[in-house]
Amino acid sequence: MTKDWDRVWGGVPPRAWHVGRGQSDRWVRFHSLPGGKRYADTSAEYAEILARHRTLLAALQGETGSRNLLVIAVDFAHRDLASGRSRRALPTAWPWRRFEEPDDPDAPVYCWVKEGLTSEELDAVLISAADDVGQFVICAESLAWLYIPYDGGVDVVASSREGRLELESRFRAWLPGDS
Repeated sequence: MTKDWDRVWGGVPPRAWHVGRGQSDRWVRFHSLPGGKRYADTSAEYAEILARHRTLLAALQGETGSRNLLVIAVDFAHRDLASGRSRRALPTAWPWRRFEEPDDPDAPVYCWVKEGLTSEELDAVLISAADDVGQFVICAESLAWLYIPYDGGVDVVASSREGRLELESRFRAWLPGDS
């Protein structure tokens, strides 16, 4: 996976602000709740978060013909790499890579990967990100696009500029300032 990641993403670590740099023609942000609300307070709001994420992911999967998703759980660790919040959402994920953030070399970042998620596992990842208790990168097996959910929304790096424009057009109401 490291060889494929480095080939597609130029060795940039799987972190939203790293990957998004240099990809502005493919990058777009969507809100996960109306009005840009950051956190869900009701079951209806959680349902809306899942519905928006599922709809966007289906559009991305359709664009590339991808059926299976990969999820990368990203955790910071000082001492115990198994104690990461993100990895807890994917207990059967396998260890992939470790890297250091340039601004904090004493706090390594660990990445775990899970393939072939069940619907329940995907929902758990999406809710964990929405509640700000985990950081994840969801992608096609080909790594052609990246889906990076967080509390309040998602950053998408589409497979092409045209793909980004199509997403913006289809889901205009979810764009910042419009949702």
